[in-house]
Amino acid sequence: MTFIDTIEIVCPTCEKKALFFCEHRNVKYHHATEGEVRCGHCGYINASFSFTNEHYYYQVPIGDRKVYAKSLENLIFIRNYFFERRRLNDDPDYDFPKTFYQSRDEIVRKIDKIVQEEDKK
Repeated sequence: MTFIDTIEIVCPTCEKKALFFCEHRNVKYHHATEGEVRCGHCGYINASFSFTNEHYYYQVPIGDRKVYAKSLENLIFIRNYFFERRRLNDDPDYDFPKTFYQSRDEIVRKIDKIVQEEDKK
């Protein structure tokens, strides 16, 4: 069975929020890297777009790494994951590096700031 995954990305043309549509590969949150982009702001459409991590709209830098979220809802889930001080064995689909667990408070603060900015839009 094929599922379509939607990821909020930075529009390659206007740099506002756009949508990337691709096939969902499995339950571990791995999606295809080839798909379609549509931007509701500038009208950009690309049916053969190559996705990389740098296209994620929601990125939280932590040291030399980044936390990526595919949507605002997913970003809030990640925020709550770290706020509630969960561990890997609570949800094996979220396998974060050790440095993220060590930087829980920083991740929560940065995500809270992003969510507040989104609420203003």
